[in-house]
Amino acid sequence: MRVVSQQDDTYELLDLVSRKIDTIHVSRIYPFKYDSTKVDPENVAIRDQGEFIVESIIDSIIDKNLPRTTWSFRVRWLGFDDTYDEWLGWNELRNVEALHHYLRCNGLAKYIPKSAKAANSQPEKTQEENSPDSMIDIIPSTLLKPSSKRKR
Repeated sequence: MRVVSQQDDTYELLDLVSRKIDTIHVSRIYPFKYDSTKVDPENVAIRDQGEFIVESIIDSIIDKNLPRTTWSFRVRWLGFDDTYDEWLGWNELRNVEALHHYLRCNGLAKYIPKSAKAANSQPEKTQEENSPDSMIDIIPSTLLKPSSKRKR
């Protein structure tokens, strides 16, 4: 949460994940102290909400002779080391930009779903917008959750 405004003992706070503004009494607010060179409050808020960010796809098991639903991809989670990498299937990742980036980089762009291609057919992005930091995807924990040493 980030303070937007204050009036008497009531604060308006911006939820960094949902981007909604909530009105909260001062008695329910605690300071969040952090080193801005090492901690991003938005990443902390995302983790607190039980959502995880796909940093990248680092490996795959793909057989072009089998349906895509049988394909698996090794996911690296933002803020987690390789002990938390997980193998996830096509259906869990098919709409994730990190997967689309992986497919493009590995000559498999034709497998990106048409719905994702249409959503991404926007004006050319600047180099800064194409940086790895801009290609993060948030996945609700109800679908996925990093777990140590879980492999397929």
